[in-house]
Amino acid sequence: MVGVFCRRGAFLWYLATAVAPMGGLGRVAADGPEPGCDRLALELVSPDVKAREAALAELNRVRRRSKGEFDLEHKLLLFKQIVALDSPNYAYRATCFLAKLPVDDEVLTLAKRAVADEKCGLSLLIGSLAYAEGHAPEEFGSFFRSRKYEEHDKAVLALFAASEAVQEIRHAHFGSLVDSYLTWQPGDVADTENPFRPAILRAGNSIVPELHAALSTCGQNRGSAIKVVWILGEIGSPESFDLLLTEYLAAPSHRVGISLGACLGSLNVERLFAEIDDTRVLKQLLSDVYGRDWGRVESFALPAIRNDMIKNLQVIRENCKRRSVPMLG
Repeated sequence: MVGVFCRRGAFLWYLATAVAPMGGLGRVAADGPEPGCDRLALELVSPDVKAREAALAELNRVRRRSKGEFDLEHKLLLFKQIVALDSPNYAYRATCFLAKLPVDDEVLTLAKRAVADEKCGLSLLIGSLAYAEGHAPEEFGSFFRSRKYEEHDKAVLALFAASEAVQEIRHAHFGSLVDSYLTWQPGDVADTENPFRPAILRAGNSIVPELHAALSTCGQNRGSAIKVVWILGEIGSPESFDLLLTEYLAAPSHRVGISLGACLGSLNVERLFAEIDDTRVLKQLLSDVYGRDWGRVESFALPAIRNDMIKNLQVIRENCKRRSVPMLG
């Protein structure tokens, strides 16, 4: 494992007594040093969470507004102390800031070594990946592509979810999982649960884009389509509302209506009543969504049903999610 150079207290003393008198940490090309950068850089590794968060926000602001090239000296020492704070989320944000400064070869060497070290601690790994993403994209991409999506730490995947490398392995993993879910056959025992369903439910909202893509390509294969509809209802993501509404209007179905109800949000309720002009179709959908409780509101005027749905939305959604579970046997 890559070690940490010095204890936080010793580092702060070194910066305060040796670095600041020599010109400080902050350097802005052409415009001269920004006032206060010395103290702000020291605060990046403060044990006080509020102090270091405020310092990071201010240094980011200074960097963005600077007309020349903003930089800090002693970035290697800062980097080591940031990852030594053992706060992975802060390590990510603080090292992302350092990565926006001109590259430091010593930091980059340490980051590459840490990324390649399988025993590397989480904060050091995250900080090293953040630095490598900006200055060593090949090593960054290789780290993620060298193993399966599910083999990576969840915290690491979450922080770098927007990166091309993570999106690539995520899509491959979830796409394969959805394919396996759709193509699985129970064999001779009909009353058997699809073994891939629990993994999809654990993935939750993360796998919704792949499920949407699968539903869009099912075409005339209604068996596969209904499997996707079922599990979208169990997940109950409001992101599925538009797709399920389109599916329902193209071919009204009790099954799709239930899953649509599980994916309702307060804004979607308003859209439901505004976008379906055919009262007969709308009431049939509402009947599917309400289920056994439809009799309570069936005689209401549409505005009153809409208000009831908004008022009881959470109960309605949970009821639809339970009814979205496929029945075996």
